[in-house]
Amino acid sequence: MAGGSLGVASTMNSCVGEPSDKPVSYHSGPNPELKILQQLENEHLLVKIYNNASLHILDKANSFEWQTGPVALQELGQIEEGHVWLRSDRSMCEQYPGRFIGRRDGDVIVFTLLGRQDRLFGKFTCRFSLEGEWFAITTGDIEEGIPSLVFPPPIQSDELIIPRGVGQLISKKEGGAIYSRSLSTFFAHLNMQFFGGQKNGHAWIGIYEDGFEDACAMIANGTVAPGYTRTLGKWKHSYRMKYRFLKGNYVDVAKVYRNDFKKKGLFRSLSDKIRENGELKKYIGGRAFWMTHARPSYKKEFIEDYLLSEKQINRWGDQDIDQDVNIQLTYKELHVFLDKLMKNGLKNGYIKVAGWINRGYDASHPDVWPPESSLGTIDELKEILDLEAPFSLGLHDNYQDIYESTESFPEGINHLKDGTLQIGGAWAGGQAYILNSEASVSYAKRNWDKIGTLAPSSMFVDTTTAVSLYQSYENGNEKTKADDLKYKTALIKFYKDQGLLFGSEEVADFAIPHIDWYETRHRRVQGETIPLWSLVFHDAALLMSYGSGVTYPSPSDSLLPPKWLEMMQWGYMLHFSYSENFDFEGFSKSFFVDDWHKRIALSEMTNHEFLNEELSIERTEFSNGDAIICNYGSDPVTVDGFRIQKHDYKIL
Repeated sequence: MAGGSLGVASTMNSCVGEPSDKPVSYHSGPNPELKILQQLENEHLLVKIYNNASLHILDKANSFEWQTGPVALQELGQIEEGHVWLRSDRSMCEQYPGRFIGRRDGDVIVFTLLGRQDRLFGKFTCRFSLEGEWFAITTGDIEEGIPSLVFPPPIQSDELIIPRGVGQLISKKEGGAIYSRSLSTFFAHLNMQFFGGQKNGHAWIGIYEDGFEDACAMIANGTVAPGYTRTLGKWKHSYRMKYRFLKGNYVDVAKVYRNDFKKKGLFRSLSDKIRENGELKKYIGGRAFWMTHARPSYKKEFIEDYLLSEKQINRWGDQDIDQDVNIQLTYKELHVFLDKLMKNGLKNGYIKVAGWINRGYDASHPDVWPPESSLGTIDELKEILDLEAPFSLGLHDNYQDIYESTESFPEGINHLKDGTLQIGGAWAGGQAYILNSEASVSYAKRNWDKIGTLAPSSMFVDTTTAVSLYQSYENGNEKTKADDLKYKTALIKFYKDQGLLFGSEEVADFAIPHIDWYETRHRRVQGETIPLWSLVFHDAALLMSYGSGVTYPSPSDSLLPPKWLEMMQWGYMLHFSYSENFDFEGFSKSFFVDDWHKRIALSEMTNHEFLNEELSIERTEFSNGDAIICNYGSDPVTVDGFRIQKHDYKIL
């Protein structure tokens, strides 16, 4: 049996690239008989902690019981491998069902983590406590034999509440795939520091606190549990989670998180931000634009490296690889285009000038100065940014990526454990590498000496709120994920200190105290999408979604609901992009979306509900008393006496 077990262990290790000669040991003797190690009770909760790490929780206030099983799925490896995008989908080949043996040691419980065939991975400690309505778990003293840890086991729920994208409600469907497993990290996946579940009219929330920068979430077969990763390859700190149990659903969970965020002093409303900088008021009831002026041509070596097809080479129109820059829109042409937009009804909103840097979009970060000369003069660019207009104008930039073609390369790049440089995406400028965020702040301050002379009203700094937290092993300049978060926050605050508005990509709650708007790729998936973000932060930062400003003509012409419908549901702005064949007629037909945004932009979203079993009719409500019902179905419906056509809405 032992020989067979060793063989299995060796096979599993090789599956994830661990050394096959790593010592493996096993628990000997029978597993202890199930018993309660600790019982906690107050007026709100009764919690029983068992020696197999299972939990039984009685929500006394609402007379409802919750429980976990004895198993938490574990990774065989460290999870954190330094990739710029963590692979979210996981396979059973790289995981095992983790079981636990616990013993009481004073005011903590020491758990031993076991794998298949009772393989011993190591020990860790847990301190359990009740803090009013909250049940808190602090996990620490993790032994190095444990490469990564998921703990405690997941709370059994019918549906999961996950802050990914707009928000996800994941049902545990009968007969679903048992192999469906994924890992979500901050902030590329999880954009708020919690997750939750609901069952039979009751719900729970788990909020990450201490050590969350190195944490993640394991989502598997209708369950979710917190996971913990090492800091620079070592276990260096503890991790704290706190749980609360309530009557209600995802709306109530969102409001618990909102109130907790406020109590920590992190929430700042849009109304407060407008009082601080009146330029932000131009966004209210407006629409946003992305204007890309120029892009670099793909270099021959890059085309070869990425096996690009002709179609891929010409993704943004015919590319002349003999030219260094492909111009799409000069400054003079932008001026003409803005005049046309205003003649076609554009009033409030935001214009983002992108691709203005030397050689064009994503070509030369962080050495972006001077602006690309073939687009016009610096004075012409400044004249655009100085326009007296009802909309705001700002610049696009990026301080996460750096390119080999720049003079600054490789100063400030994250180092992986083996000393190699951390690679990012392959963008217009070629292969990008990832800066540590302290270097990002330094480059931003250096560049502002020149960019500041253009006097933009705002800066959109790409990826700042869209990506994972990174660490760097650079000798003598090590950076943890906590450091990365600190300097990402400092980058945002630097621009705010210059009197600018600030926006970035996707959403992340750490930026809420300072950020003014987010640009997203949020899309609705019927039966899964819930406006979780809007329920928490609608009145704290403006949102828009790329490509949502598609042409209006009659909704009945399409089999799919128009994108503007979900924008109205969630309280987002419309977003457009420049193109040579821009549809001004369609642009002029959707200002009803802007009118709605003007009504509710500064209001809290107070409620959301599905009004039919198919989950195709949704209602959202706002603190100013307005509500909207949207019909995403293929047939007209009657709701509360109102007839709503397919792919249409009713404002109450």
